Amino acid sequence: MGGAADSRAANRGAANRGASARRAVLLMGPTGAGKSDLAVRLAEEFSLEIVSTDSALVYRGMDIGTAKPGLATRQSVPHHLIDIRDPAMTYSAGDFVVDAAAAMEDIWGRGRQPLFVGGTMLYFHTLSAGIAGAHSCKRSAAHSTGDGGVQTHRTTHLAPAAVAGVGVGGRRRP
Repeated sequence: MGGAADSRAANRGAANRGASARRAVLLMGPTGAGKSDLAVRLAEEFSLEIVSTDSALVYRGMDIGTAKPGLATRQSVPHHLIDIRDPAMTYSAGDFVVDAAAAMEDIWGRGRQPLFVGGTMLYFHTLSAGIAGAHSCKRSAAHSTGDGGVQTHRTTHLAPAAVAGVGVGGRRRP
């Protein structure tokens, strides 16, 4: 009887280890709260890699005014989603979800855990709640005529309440 009980306990332990291997830690807060320093300390102490959840850090060359971690810090602790776009390129919450999912898979593949750090709450929200139809909206925007009509129509179709106050061209109405 003890052998069967030990076997079940071992199986539960293996299942729990498998489940914990697919978790992520979220560290969010306002600018200047000390998130980055805490994240580096946590990543050094535990088996974590930092995934930036800051809308400005994705852009190359935007080092001033963004509190971007220095190169030495990024070399000592793995960081993801920093310096991945040129400033002339767009980067949406939908892009973030796709890139974050790829980063998580990469990190989990090394037996480590992702630590999402930043203050862009939209990114945290889309990461946890998702974006309905993010890929189709992105394709529609790419094929728009430039006046925003296609993008606004598609977005309205997906989430009418979310865009009720947005006019053609994406500008917010008073």
